[in-house]
Amino acid sequence: MLNKLKFRSILAVLPFLLGASDLYAAQWISNVEILKIFVQPNARMYLKVSGSVPDLNCAGNEEGMLEFDTDAPHFKEQYSLILSAYMANKPVSIYVNGCGHYPYASNTTL
Repeated sequence: MLNKLKFRSILAVLPFLLGASDLYAAQWISNVEILKIFVQPNARMYLKVSGSVPDLNCAGNEEGMLEFDTDAPHFKEQYSLILSAYMANKPVSIYVNGCGHYPYASNTTL
């Protein structure tokens, strides 16, 4: 019982220890159309989407631009899903979390 209480206490203060503003700024962008896909030699992929992207105070501020880390362990699966959605003209939902040059897209659902 005491261990559960300690764990819950740690979870309660974790957002403040990690920087609450970054944690709460992360969010899903729902049902957006993929307009363009850019793959760059700098180990990044950029995506232009039809919806509004949350302002996370990243260096890049072009409307609808997202950045993917091509070195992420799940990038190939994420890229495959994005290409499939683009070719089928299906909307996607993307979890935006943190900054590269543009906001990072760290999760994608179709």
